[in-house]
Amino acid sequence: AAIVPTTDKAKAFAGAVIWSINTLTGRKFQVTEETVKQAKALIRAKVTIESMLAMVAFMAGKWLPKPEMADNVRPSTLMRLSNAKRYIAEMEAGPVRSHASAPTFKTLGD
Repeated sequence: AAIVPTTDKAKAFAGAVIWSINTLTGRKFQVTEETVKQAKALIRAKVTIESMLAMVAFMAGKWLPKPEMADNVRPSTLMRLSNAKRYIAEMEAGPVRSHASAPTFKTLGD
């Protein structure tokens, strides 16, 4: 789907996120009333388009290689405010340390 020029900030936000999802997945999601509504909620919550696009790429990288998770790379999952905030926080927190490099704690009395 082509990006259609618009002066509507929420529609443009939704369009950019959906374009990113479609580019990464090869799917053909469209901007809908629901995605514009979700975009408005994200904008009100001060979620930037830059952080959304980075999060979409982050979650796609995490989920697309896993067949049981790949279907979650869709607007209804990634644009839901509660999910978006959680996924952005996860992305910003950085990767989980491997078990081998994790700190260890001595037992009491050592």
